[in-house]
Amino acid sequence: MKERNVPVIWLGDLNVAHTNKDTWNDGAKHLAKSAGTTSEERASFEEQLESGFVDAFRCLHPEAMGQYTYWSQRAGNREPNKGLRLDYFICSEDLLNDSSNEKV
Repeated sequence: MKERNVPVIWLGDLNVAHTNKDTWNDGAKHLAKSAGTTSEERASFEEQLESGFVDAFRCLHPEAMGQYTYWSQRAGNREPNKGLRLDYFICSEDLLNDSSNEKV
């Protein structure tokens, strides 16, 4: 789609916490081996962004912390907000920057 210059919106549960800002336990040693936070998963996600897509939430809120979309129910992590941001709204860079789309 990108090759055809068509705006792309890709959203959903992508099962990766892109950066440590997207985890409640930034810097925990086990993150490098945990599903959704491995270096391979994060690198693959980064490749998508480098190909001309943007994480809309992170563009609008670059320093936001504690904004998660997944919490382990088994561990009771929802209430203390110990979560991960695994769901994303990814779009073409030009779509996010197009001010003509600012209509409701």
